[in-house]
Amino acid sequence: MVKVIVSVAIIACSFLLITTVAYTDGIPFVSDVFIGALPEEFSIELGKKVRNEVIYDNNIDEDKTDLINEYANKLDFPKGIKVYVLKSYEPNAFATPGKYIFINTGLLNKLENHTELAALLAHEYIHIEENHGLRSVGRSLGYEIFTHVFFSKNLKEEIMDKSNLLINMEYSRQFEKEADLKGLEFIRGKNIDPNGMLSLMKKLKKIEKQTERDSRLSTHPSTIDRIEYLEEEIKEMGNLPDLNHDPELEAIFERIRYRW
Repeated sequence: MVKVIVSVAIIACSFLLITTVAYTDGIPFVSDVFIGALPEEFSIELGKKVRNEVIYDNNIDEDKTDLINEYANKLDFPKGIKVYVLKSYEPNAFATPGKYIFINTGLLNKLENHTELAALLAHEYIHIEENHGLRSVGRSLGYEIFTHVFFSKNLKEEIMDKSNLLINMEYSRQFEKEADLKGLEFIRGKNIDPNGMLSLMKKLKKIEKQTERDSRLSTHPSTIDRIEYLEEEIKEMGNLPDLNHDPELEAIFERIRYRW
């Protein structure tokens, strides 16, 4: 009888463990599969909805928006990327589906050279390229992903209803690190000093409200962690030539600064 009870207990514990693993690991996998299968038209529609909400709630700095898009074009981003500069004291930037990047003047005005601007744009571009926004929303739906049929109208509507989550979203450690490192590769490939990404992170560290939070308790990497792995990655690149000087990009950046 004791053996039977022990066996049942083992089976029950095993089932609970398998169920827990399937739930915690299965949700990201299933949601990523679902999001990856969504047509591009849906992402464009969702992006436009979010863009309109952001523009409605904020004032756009038209001059800086024109200049920063001129800068982005010189970086040769894929066609369709659109950057908006928002008049806000909050030091923030974010990207949304539909290839939109938003940068607050509160952050833009703290940048000291064009390599930091290139790093910021590259980081946000990677969030778009890797579809981090929609994938994060998909994962936030949790169990609901399992209770809908793929491509169901209701689930698409539910994602559309959660579009506000895409504004000022805090990405997971995985997504943020991916944007940092692939953004680093992007600017290095454009012959821009990758130390611009590092100096950008050091600025973000200074303006963080809670720089001492324990990253072990957060799904978002601390800025200290980000600085460490960026330093390691740049070190592995070896000796770098002087990549800071780019007359065209520097000139556009100075025009942006002039309008401060």
